[in-house]
Amino acid sequence: MIEEIMLLLKDLKEPVLEILEEANKPSLLDYLPHIISALAVITSMIIVIIQYRQGIALQQKAEIYRTKKEAILEALSFLDTYISWLDVIGYGAPLREETNDVMLTAKARTIHNKLCISCDNAEIVKLFVDIVLPAETNKEGYPVFEKYNEFRNACRKELGYKTVGLPMDKIYLSQVSTSALQNQNNRNSSSNS
Repeated sequence: MIEEIMLLLKDLKEPVLEILEEANKPSLLDYLPHIISALAVITSMIIVIIQYRQGIALQQKAEIYRTKKEAILEALSFLDTYISWLDVIGYGAPLREETNDVMLTAKARTIHNKLCISCDNAEIVKLFVDIVLPAETNKEGYPVFEKYNEFRNACRKELGYKTVGLPMDKIYLSQVSTSALQNQNNRNSSSNS
């Protein structure tokens, strides 16, 4: 940046000297308006260069954040689908998206790469892999919801948000049904009659 400014000043030296010589003024005070004008032009050019560079830096940061956020949201969506196919003791079978091992594996690889490239916190990648490929010794009592909660909070921190503490029964929505709403509506209408 300093080199560019010095180069710019060097390039402007000759035109400024020409202006001063053409003015043919006998004293330094006579040159003062020309010097002030030249300095104003140089200052304006420096400000434009600085603003341009700052604009590029802000655009790059916004693009990195957007890429990171997309990778994280894609990972969360994938984990929702993946977790729906796990048999978790004590929970009813959740509604499941149609998928197969080949589709899940290909998607997991893509998401793994996106997380590796875009996230600064290596814990995010580790937790993703721990959820998708649990260690053999942990498969029986695998704490998938705890890991999923840790993953979400690591992602929140990566994106600049605070962590949130959710109770275990609120971490994963296994099934959303309108039947409870319908029952509530029926009870409300019969009590209003």
